[in-house]
Amino acid sequence: MAATLPSLPRLAIGPDGALYAAYTANAQVYLSRSTNGGQNWSTPVQVSQTGENELGGWDMAVDGNGSVLVLWAMGSWSSGISDLYLSTSINNGQNFTHLHIEDNQGEFPE
Repeated sequence: MAATLPSLPRLAIGPDGALYAAYTANAQVYLSRSTNGGQNWSTPVQVSQTGENELGGWDMAVDGNGSVLVLWAMGSWSSGISDLYLSTSINNGQNFTHLHIEDNQGEFPE
């Protein structure tokens, strides 16, 4: 698959003044962090993991403790099937854990 340019950017400011930029590229959500006002950015970290599915809507926030939260959906939009995930990072966006919060039947997975 050919690389695509980043699109649909979201920006947030952490409680320590760090800037966070999330965007989509190659049908995935990525996140980078800057601690010097945007002059330099960390290597992007892939947040979403859609596999063969399509990325749907998504958004990003940073809470008062500095945790990075990314809510994203994946699925087969032509068939109306989708899953909702919440990815969180407590280490400045270096690593994310993923919580599957709703499946394609509107149920909370166990």
